[in-house]
Amino acid sequence: MNFKKNLILFLPCLITNSSLTKNNDRKRKNYSQEMNNKADEVLTLVGEKLKFSNPEDTHDVTGKNIAGKLRTLDPMMRIYAEKIINDALFESQLGTLNKYARIEIPQIPDQNAPKSAVNYNSITSEKNTHSTKR
Repeated sequence: MNFKKNLILFLPCLITNSSLTKNNDRKRKNYSQEMNNKADEVLTLVGEKLKFSNPEDTHDVTGKNIAGKLRTLDPMMRIYAEKIINDALFESQLGTLNKYARIEIPQIPDQNAPKSAVNYNSITSEKNTHSTKR
């Protein structure tokens, strides 16, 4: 009889402990599944973004190369270099740029002029110069 009383007192603890364990296991599974679902959502979104993104081409690589070089320049030299690059692009868009195009930087006769000053003459073509000499 004493044994039955102890067993009856002990059984609710077992039931409660096992139900808590099952409840915790369910919570862990739900949390784990919820995290997996969120991870799948993120991966799906990343996949969609990558699907529609343009792959890097040689122009992107060239642009990054030029940008890296511009970053190392003195601020005033950077401005001049950007101007020359933009002028070259402008001339090429007009169709006036060719393999004979060059940049002319004449010597600065003024001794008081800053050494970083560059006189930029527009991109000229030796081909056009030769044809006018005839």
